[in-house]
Amino acid sequence: MPTTIEIDGYLEQKLDVLVSTGLYATKTEAVRDAIRRLVQQVDIVSILMNMYRNGKVSLGYCAEASDLSFDETLLVMQKKGYRPRLGVDELGFVEKEVRTLDSADSVVFEGFTLGVLGDCLGDKMFSGKPWMVQITQHQVEHLRLEIRRGVLSKLNNGVVFVTGIRSVDEFASQNAISKGEAASILAASKSGSPLAADDEKVRLTAERAGVTVVGSVSIVLYLLARDFINEQEALASYERLLGLGYYLPLSPAELSNKKLSERVLGLVGG
Repeated sequence: MPTTIEIDGYLEQKLDVLVSTGLYATKTEAVRDAIRRLVQQVDIVSILMNMYRNGKVSLGYCAEASDLSFDETLLVMQKKGYRPRLGVDELGFVEKEVRTLDSADSVVFEGFTLGVLGDCLGDKMFSGKPWMVQITQHQVEHLRLEIRRGVLSKLNNGVVFVTGIRSVDEFASQNAISKGEAASILAASKSGSPLAADDEKVRLTAERAGVTVVGSVSIVLYLLARDFINEQEALASYERLLGLGYYLPLSPAELSNKKLSERVLGLVGG
């Protein structure tokens, strides 16, 4: 969508000079070049990283505005010594989310979370689970190729695309999150399904919108409790999450204990 800029007085006089001297053909060309030079000089990535560190923007917003992939964004954070605001560090949250998953028929997945779990669990993320995976078309195009293939291979067979989401741009702008994250929250709100998301700002924004949120930590634990994955697969998943900087309520070894997962779900006594 085009942006209109009003320039008058001193700046307009200078633009007239730039055009009259032949340096630029039009004022529009001069303004565009000035903005391009400004963007090149300002360290936008560092500014966005600091905003993310202070909880002002989401991970997806940070990646989107920086023109970086999620992996590249996390790598930049790691180099700067920033820990991403991902995961949960209290077992009580996990217990609540696991029970939500146990009663869910479908789950709307935010793209980053779907990609992470796809890396951790492979095809089991799309076929070896008890609920329908919903993902918005806003998110599919940003998935890594191998994850996108997994999604497309299960389309209408365990995976469905959510379309027709309205007011995405406005909701994203109001909450300083990416359009994909906004679409996922709005889709979950519309369908009444829980949203699978790990970024702190996305989770908080979803909860303010009345959406129930679950995360990767809880999803892996639930799949373990219900025998969709084994302890070795759970351990590898938690080690992967920890390597990405996720907060965990317990160590990967403790979380991947089958008895713990069953106790959290309430299948066995404490």
